[in-house]
Amino acid sequence: MPDLFADLTFALTLALGETGRRDSNLDRAKILMDSCTKFVSPAGRREFLVVTRPQVLSKVQRNL
Repeated sequence: MPDLFADLTFALTLALGETGRRDSNLDRAKILMDSCTKFVSPAGRREFLVVTRPQVLSKVQRNL
């Protein structure tokens, strides 16, 4: 039986503002990444792609 969680690529769109919500997607992204490292083996994580606006890229890089 094939491993359904082998060689996964994750894609995350990340906004830090202008979403209509009071909080930042950055907080939720940290929780998501913690869950990913807890429940998906390192062998199963091929790539984790983060898509964000160029204006906030350096902040996202520092925080993730």
